[in-house]
Amino acid sequence: MRGRLDDPRDVGNHPSMQRSSRSPQAPRAPRSAGSLRFAAAAVVLLLGPLAGCAPSPERVCKKMIDLQGGWFSSDQERAEGFKYCVQVKAEQKRTNPAKYKCEADCVIDERNLVAASECNAKCK
Repeated sequence: MRGRLDDPRDVGNHPSMQRSSRSPQAPRAPRSAGSLRFAAAAVVLLLGPLAGCAPSPERVCKKMIDLQGGWFSSDQERAEGFKYCVQVKAEQKRTNPAKYKCEADCVIDERNLVAASECNAKCK
C-alpha cells in the first residue's frame, strides 16, 4: 500500500518532503523605492512627535501649584486650581504646541514663582 504516510518506505517520497526548486541561498529581488519611502515615512511619523516632547499639562500645573505654596486657603481650592490649570494648558498644547512647549519647559526649569510667571512673556 504505497502512498500512505505511515508506510516507512514512503517517508522521503511524500510531496511535503520534496526539495523546492528554489535554493535557500537564492537572491531576493531588491525592494522597490516606493516601499522604502513608505517605511521611512512611517518611522518619521511614529517617532517625530517623540523628538520634541513637552512636559504634560499635569506636570506643568503641579510645578506651578507647588511654586505658589500657601496661596490656597484649602485643599479643595488647590485641587480646583490644578484642574483649571490643566484644562487651560491642555487647550494651549492643542492650539499652539510650539508656544506650549516653550512655556512648559521654562516653568519646569524655574525655581521660583516670579521667574515661572515670566515664562509666558518669554515665549512668543
